[in-house]
Amino acid sequence: MADAVAVFSEGTFEEQIQELVNYLARGLADDSRTAYIRPFQDALLTPEGQTPLSQDAGRKKKVIGMTREKVVGLGEGSDRDLGVGAHVTALVDAVLGAPETFTGIKYRVLSNLFNSLPRSSPLRQHVYRALLNMASNEGDLEVLQVNRTDVNRWLSEWNISDQDKSAFLDAVAEAFRKAETLIRHTVPTCLPPLGFCFVSKALEASTRVISSAVSEPSIFELGSLLRVDTLQAAKDHPLFALLRVFTSGDLAQFHEWEAKHASTLSEFGK
Repeated sequence: MADAVAVFSEGTFEEQIQELVNYLARGLADDSRTAYIRPFQDALLTPEGQTPLSQDAGRKKKVIGMTREKVVGLGEGSDRDLGVGAHVTALVDAVLGAPETFTGIKYRVLSNLFNSLPRSSPLRQHVYRALLNMASNEGDLEVLQVNRTDVNRWLSEWNISDQDKSAFLDAVAEAFRKAETLIRHTVPTCLPPLGFCFVSKALEASTRVISSAVSEPSIFELGSLLRVDTLQAAKDHPLFALLRVFTSGDLAQFHEWEAKHASTLSEFGK
């Protein structure tokens, strides 16, 4: 496994794909393994006088497509047993490094990889965060169809720490803020209780959610936020008081809050 890590850290695109394919074929009989690997060897080989693979967008697209069809083989066993972490990281890096013209293919490869990993796999969060970042950067968050039911289910299934769960939720919220395409209910209602997190982390996550909500009152159901256990970490924060004003106060109360908490207003840019 040490050799594989070295290749994925330092190798070329061709070396990374070949190493990954070799790994996927590891459990096959010799004849079957040869037949499995040969198409990739042929696709990665550049005959003398032809354009190198690194400069041939069409061939790269073909190789990525071939790899996409094979990643379903990662879906059996545990990550610890298979040792697929380095391979998944390499594949994600290779896909993200592909030209922007292959965006559709990149989405399909990463989606297939995510779906093929065991439901409890910690690697799922890394693959999905790659998808999330790409969609956010491209302004395509609607492509992922993120919803609170899926997020809740994933967090209950993934074998990750409480800190990682909180970090994933922050990543989801940040992606929507970055793309400025907040979807109703997604950020505030997908959050599970964060009592297991460090207080500072829970407070940070809660204030971010409230900040997003009060800046987009037409998108969020503000009244429901007051009943979300997660946000109780911020119950003593000025933003929580502002949330109460938005849900049951009036303009005079808002101006009163504004006069007392000018620094908070400046900090969160509202």
